[in-house]
Amino acid sequence: MSGTPIETAGVRVPYLYSSLDWEATVREYQPAPAFFEGNYLLPPDEIRRLQEERITACVRHAWSTEFYRERWQAAGVHSPEELRTLEDLRAIPTYVVDDLRQSIETAPPFGRYQGVHPQDTPDAGPVRIHTSGGTTGRPRPTLYTLRDRQVGAILRQRAFYLAGFRPGDAVQNTMLYSTHNGPFIVDEALYQWLGCVPVTTSAGIVTRSTRQIEIMRDWGVRGLVGFQDYVIQLARTAKEMGLEVIGVIFRICCTSNLLIKKKT
Repeated sequence: MSGTPIETAGVRVPYLYSSLDWEATVREYQPAPAFFEGNYLLPPDEIRRLQEERITACVRHAWSTEFYRERWQAAGVHSPEELRTLEDLRAIPTYVVDDLRQSIETAPPFGRYQGVHPQDTPDAGPVRIHTSGGTTGRPRPTLYTLRDRQVGAILRQRAFYLAGFRPGDAVQNTMLYSTHNGPFIVDEALYQWLGCVPVTTSAGIVTRSTRQIEIMRDWGVRGLVGFQDYVIQLARTAKEMGLEVIGVIFRICCTSNLLIKKKT
C-alpha cells in the first residue's frame, strides 16, 4: 500500500501525502467512531475470516526477514503458505527479548528482525526509528514505515476514543519524549486521527509537575495520557498546590498495558 516518491530536480522525495494509499488504509483499519459502528460489530465468523486474511499477509511479510524465517524453519515450517489459520500459528515458536538482543549483537546496529531499513527509502516511503523503553537493558531499535505508523496510531486512537477523548479536546501527553516510541504514537493518534489538541509537556523531568498542573488549569486541558505512577504524582502535586477538580470532566488514559480509566 505504499505510494510513489515524487521526483523533482532529479531528487525522489517520499512526501507524506504520496507515500500511502490513505483511503485504502482507512477502509482496512477503521478509526473511531466508524470502527465501533462497523468492524467492531461484525459476526464472529466474519471477524475470524478477517483475522486469517491479515495473518496470511503478516506471515508472508515476516518470512521475508531473516530473523523470523530462520526461527520458523528450525521449528519445521518450510513455507509461509503453511500458516493460514489461527490454529496454524501454534507451529511457530515464540521469542523473548534476549533473542532480539542477540540478533542486534550478531548484525549491528539493527539486527535481522527489521522489516524495513533506512536504505529502502524512498521506495518504501519515509522511515522512522524508535526504540523500546530500555527498562531491562539497552533500548532495542525498531524501524517503521509510514503504514506502520498510521495503523499503529489508528489502533491507539480507538482506545483514546473509548476513554472519552473527542475532537477539539486539549490532551496533555506526559510521556517522556525521547527515542522511545510511546509519546510519539500517542501524539500521532491524538493529532492526526482524533482531532485532539496535543499538549506535549512530556514527563516531569522536562516540564516540572507544578507547571504541568498550571498548564492543565490555564489551557483548559480535558484529558491526560501518561503512566499510572506519574498520574498519581500529578494528583499529589495538585493537592499540594491547593487545587481541586470540581465539576470538571477530566479523562485519563494510562498507557501501561493500555489501562483505561474514565473519571467524571
